Amino acid sequence: MKYRAEIDGLRAIAVVPVVLFHAGFQFFSGGFVGVDVFFVISGYLITTILIEDIENKRFNLVNFYERRAKRILPALFFFLIVTVPFVLILFPPHAIKNFAQSLFATSLFVSNIFFYLETDYFNDLSDMAPLLHTWSLAVEEQFYLVFPPLLWLLYKVHISMRVFLIGSLTLMSLVASQYIVSIDPPFSFYMLFTRFWELSVGSIVAIFLFKRNDLPSGVGLTLSLAGLMMVTYSVVTYTKNTVFPGLSAGLPVFGTALIILGATRENFVQRLLSNAVLVKVGLLSYSLYLSHNIVFSVARNSGFGVDDISEKLLAILISVIFAVFSYRYIETPFRHSSVSRSMTFGSSFLTISVLVVVGYYGHQSDGLKRIIISRLLESHDGLVLDTKMALTERGKYWDEFLPFAGNNYSPNSSARKVLILGDSKSEDMYVSMMTISAGDQHEYRRLRLDIACMDMRFIGLSEACSEQLLGVVQSTLYKESDDIVLTATWQFTADPAIETFVDRLIGDGKRLFVFSTSNFNDVASLSYVVAKRGYDVDEEEAYLFKNMRLDWRRIFDTFRRRLEKSNNQIVFVEKLAAFCDFSKETCRLRSGNDWFFWDSGHLTIEGAKHFGKYLGDLKLFEDEPSKMRKLQRQKDL
Repeated sequence: MKYRAEIDGLRAIAVVPVVLFHAGFQFFSGGFVGVDVFFVISGYLITTILIEDIENKRFNLVNFYERRAKRILPALFFFLIVTVPFVLILFPPHAIKNFAQSLFATSLFVSNIFFYLETDYFNDLSDMAPLLHTWSLAVEEQFYLVFPPLLWLLYKVHISMRVFLIGSLTLMSLVASQYIVSIDPPFSFYMLFTRFWELSVGSIVAIFLFKRNDLPSGVGLTLSLAGLMMVTYSVVTYTKNTVFPGLSAGLPVFGTALIILGATRENFVQRLLSNAVLVKVGLLSYSLYLSHNIVFSVARNSGFGVDDISEKLLAILISVIFAVFSYRYIETPFRHSSVSRSMTFGSSFLTISVLVVVGYYGHQSDGLKRIIISRLLESHDGLVLDTKMALTERGKYWDEFLPFAGNNYSPNSSARKVLILGDSKSEDMYVSMMTISAGDQHEYRRLRLDIACMDMRFIGLSEACSEQLLGVVQSTLYKESDDIVLTATWQFTADPAIETFVDRLIGDGKRLFVFSTSNFNDVASLSYVVAKRGYDVDEEEAYLFKNMRLDWRRIFDTFRRRLEKSNNQIVFVEKLAAFCDFSKETCRLRSGNDWFFWDSGHLTIEGAKHFGKYLGDLKLFEDEPSKMRKLQRQKDL
C-alpha cells in the first residue's frame, strides 16, 4: 500500500495522550482515547492491506498472520521478557502473582478478558499493573482472527452488499457497546464485541478510499480539521468518570476516521501530521505504547512513585529510551527480516510457551512467596502485608456492619442522624464510625453513590447511575438525615456536575462534610520495601510520606476550592491527618505488624479502628462545624 506519512503522525497523536494520561497529567484526563485512535488506524491499515491482496489475487491467511507475527510479536516478547527480572527483583509476592497471571493471559492474547475479570481500568490499583495496557493488543489480535476471513468471504458479494454487511456489524457493535456500558462498563470497555465497531469504522474508511484516493481539497480540509478538533476535545475534556466507551467513544473514533479521509491530499492537517517530529514519534508509537506503562507501574510498585513532575518526566524519558532501543534493534529488524515462515511461527510458539509456563508458575507458587520472604531478615518478614489474609479478615469484619448500613433510622430517636454517601471508601467510613459509635448521640447509615453518579442534571448518566442517584435522594434515610458525609476516591475528578449534587444537599438543609482522598502507592508493596530495606521508624515514616499520591491530593484541593467558592457551609475533613503529620512530612501506616491499608487507600481492620478512634476524638458531628473547618484545613500541596 502507498505510504502515508500523516498516518504515522496520527499515531503520535494517539500515543502521546495515552502516555501523558498514564503519567497522571490532568490536562490529558481523556488521554485514554488514544487507544480508540489506534483502533481506527489499525482497522484502516489492515483492511487496506487485505483489499489489495484480495484484489490482486494474492490473499493468503497464512501470509497475513506471518506478517502480523513479525510486526507485533518481537517487540511484545522483548518487553515481556525484560519486565520479568524487574518484577522478580523489586515486587512483593502478591504483585508478582498478579503480574504472572497477566503474563499468562497476555502471552495467549486474552489479557482483555483477564483484566475484565480482575481489574477495572480506572480503579485505584490499575496503574500498578505492568501489563494492563496489553488489553488493547488482545482486542486487535482477536480482530485479526475474525475480520480477514470475514472480509474474504464478503468479497464474494457486490460491494454495496459488502459495505452494508460491515456497516450492519459496526452498528450492532456500537449499539451493544452503548447498552452494555450502562449495565457493565468494564465488559463494554474490554471486549472485542463492544470494540469491534471502532476497528470496523477504520475498515469502512479503507473500503471507501480504495477506489477513490482523495476528496476535493476543500472538503478534505474541512473533514480533517473537524476530526482533529473532535479527537483533541475528547483528550482534554473526558475523564475517568466519562461513561465510556459507547457513544462517548464516537468523538475520537469518528474524528480519527475524518482525519484519515480528509488528509489524503496536501492540506493543513496533512502537513501538520506529516511533520518530521510527529512522524518519528509515530514510528516509535508501538514500542512506546508497550514500554511506558511497564516503566510507570514498576516504579510505583517499587515505591519510587511517578507523582512529581520531575519523576513523571524521568519515567517518560526512560520509556522513550526503551522504545527507541526496541524500535531500532527489535521491531524494525524482525519486521523486515527474511526469516522463514517455519522459523517465525516456531520461535513465536516456543516463546509463548515459555512465557505461559513462567506465568503459570508465578501463579501456582503464590508469587514465589516462600522464596521472596526467605530473602528478608527474620525480624522483618512479619512486616510484609499479606493481602489475601488482610482481605479475608476485612471481609468478615465488614460483614458484621454492612448488612445493616441501609436500615432506616430508629423511630422517635433523638440521636443525630448521619448518612454516609460514596464509593467503596464510604464502606470504610461507615465501618470506622461503627467501631466507635456513640450510641444514643449519633446514628450512622450508609448508601452507595459513585462519583460518576453525583449529577442532579442527569446529563449523560448511565441507567445504573440514574437509579443509584434517585435511590439516594428519594430514600427515607436521605430525607430523615441531619448530616451528610461525602467520601470517595476523588483523585480523578473535579467535575462541575458534582456541584449540582452539593447544591441539592445544601438546599435540602443538610449539613455537609466532605472527606478528602487518602491514597498512597500500593501499601502492600510499600510494606515489602520497608521490610526489605530495614528502615528504622523515622526512615519508614518519611518514606511512606513520600509515597503519598500527591497528584491526587492536588486534584482534591482544586475540587475543594471550587466548592468553597460557591458554598462556605461545607466542612472539609482531611482524612490523611489521621495517618500523617504534614509539618514533619511523616506518615504512620501501621501499628506493630498490622497495617492500616491493604492497597492504595482501603482500610484494614486495624486501619478502621485507628481511623474510627481519630474521628471519635474529633467529635466531628458536634454543633459547631466551623471549629472543625478550621481544625481540618491543611496546607494545599
